[in-house]
Amino acid sequence: MSNGNQCCGNDANKSITGFDEKHISEIAEQLNEVLHSASVNKDDRIMVVTSLLLAQQYSKLDATPEAEEFVSEINNRVRCAFSGRNKNELYKYIEIRLPDRKEARDKFYKALVKAAELLEELKIWAVMDAGTDVLGKLYDTFLRYGNGPKDIGIVLTPGHIAEFACEVLDINHNDLVYDPTCGTGGFLVSALNKVRLCSSDREFADFRDNRVFGVEQQSKVAALAVANMIFHRAARDNIINNDCFSQRLTGIEVNGLSSARFLSLTEEDRSKSAGNNRVVTKVLMNPPFSLKERDEKEFRFIEHALEQMQDGGLLFSVVPYSMLVKQGQDRQFRKRLLRHNTLLSVITLPQDLFYPVGIHTAGIIIKKGVPHPEDRKVLWVRAISDGYVKVKGRRLPCEKRDNNIEQITRMVKDFIKDPDTALEEVKGFHVVCPVDRRDKSLELVPEAYLREREPLSVEEIKEGLEKTLREFLAFLIWSGLLPVEDIKSINMESADGKIAYHSNFKEVALKDILGHPYKGPYHIHGGLDIGSIPLISTSAQNNGVAGYFDVPGSLTFKDAITVTSDGAPLTAFYHPYVFTAKDNVIIFEPGSDLKYSTIFYIVTEINRIKWRFSYGRKCYLNKIDKVKIFIPVKGDGSIDQDYIEDIVNTLPGWHLAKQALSLLAGGEAIGRI
Repeated sequence: MSNGNQCCGNDANKSITGFDEKHISEIAEQLNEVLHSASVNKDDRIMVVTSLLLAQQYSKLDATPEAEEFVSEINNRVRCAFSGRNKNELYKYIEIRLPDRKEARDKFYKALVKAAELLEELKIWAVMDAGTDVLGKLYDTFLRYGNGPKDIGIVLTPGHIAEFACEVLDINHNDLVYDPTCGTGGFLVSALNKVRLCSSDREFADFRDNRVFGVEQQSKVAALAVANMIFHRAARDNIINNDCFSQRLTGIEVNGLSSARFLSLTEEDRSKSAGNNRVVTKVLMNPPFSLKERDEKEFRFIEHALEQMQDGGLLFSVVPYSMLVKQGQDRQFRKRLLRHNTLLSVITLPQDLFYPVGIHTAGIIIKKGVPHPEDRKVLWVRAISDGYVKVKGRRLPCEKRDNNIEQITRMVKDFIKDPDTALEEVKGFHVVCPVDRRDKSLELVPEAYLREREPLSVEEIKEGLEKTLREFLAFLIWSGLLPVEDIKSINMESADGKIAYHSNFKEVALKDILGHPYKGPYHIHGGLDIGSIPLISTSAQNNGVAGYFDVPGSLTFKDAITVTSDGAPLTAFYHPYVFTAKDNVIIFEPGSDLKYSTIFYIVTEINRIKWRFSYGRKCYLNKIDKVKIFIPVKGDGSIDQDYIEDIVNTLPGWHLAKQALSLLAGGEAIGRI
């Protein structure tokens, strides 16, 4: 599969110079430690580094005998840079101030000199001029130590995601690009770099100075965004520090070239043409995550951006996964979205993309102003690996990891250009199909549309079954249901012989195999007395047992499969003993015609498809009816239980499991063993 990262220009000397991302991260760590040792507040360290970068953009800083003189030189250079872009009001957020006490002042001065030397070592301006968002990479490191941005829902969009968005939307010099929640400007910098590679110098300069716009409400972060544009040599700075909902872009001409300017709502009310003068062609955004109930919902930022776009314009947004599956206001937004615009693609992003901020996200691509036809196909993609791994509290690129983002770039770009592009489905990874209008929840996520990959090999089935059995037996021993002394007398040998691959698997709904599901009777259990009946919760440990309580027999179950609704949704366990459960646990009572081996196979297969659900997408009774698993069947369509039993008989521990099941079930085990 082509990765799609191809340059459309011919100027070879414009290719991005290679840089060592790991080295930049290491320097950032050193900078953080240097400033930490000087007692610089963790939320202010990135501001100090940015000031040093701005001060060194044209010439090296030379250490002076006096701290005051050195800091004054830095501040004068930074003030000049900001005033040249008419951003004097933001300078105060980036100005360096010396501590009052001499000892602290001396320590801070030494730290500044050392930090300047480290930045000089990076040859940072050569890297920036080559098209790399170094400020973003440095900010990513400092964000992990500071609390301020995270407390207000700000997370930095990783550079490779911003680059992906610019590539698939095919940003070019004729576009007018807008980010209403621009943060430090990462999306806008990626747009600049994309156009730099595919345009003449004149076209690029026109785009950079006249057709890149952003709004950032947090003043400190806005100062960083302005600095980022200064780093990229923008002659005009079109970043403003304001509430994006109070501003609107309207088209103007600058020196005969098409551009835009911000109007406040009061100005717009006085401007008759503003409502029709929509000039934005591409939007790139990552709205602030709604951390509290009173926060602005993420979809409001998307609707605000769409209102300013030309019909046919394209929007890419990173969104919380929950926004695409939650009911209430979020569902109403999804209905409005399809009523007035076209959904082109939804991409599930890696769960740890914004580590250490624990939020599951997706990328959505929308075409403005064209209502979504019922038969319009959408590209659904599950890109759960981006080639990065967590190392000592940070994410770093790893060549051994798959890079789904790179793999899908060309495919997504081609589909956006032509939705009739023939794409071969890869089950469990991507599929092209219309929105399911019958789904009352209107979930717009790949996990609701991707099909399960073909039935697994015998070895894969055995591996899953062995894990299920091992965990089941460990629980029985831990709980005392299977005394350790009884184990010694049981034959642990497994059956010999190879199992042939079954050629007839069928995808079957759980309810058609296991019957009608129930939910547990207990919402909370704090008032229950301690007793002997295990309570099954959403825990993924110890067969789901959260504790033992005294409960009436009318509220107990036995010989049943439990499936969690939330926590880690679709985690399944089998319980041959008496138990009760919480109301976020679904209970199936399999018929007596199912052998134990078949029950364990079903539990294994339910756990295998847990990828369809997450903390953001829960699996309650209204969704469990749609859950299907592959199961081997005979010619008449009935479950081939003999084949399943042949597989299970080859597993070490199955004899032990059968003995334990026989003891727990008593006479009820006849016919199941």
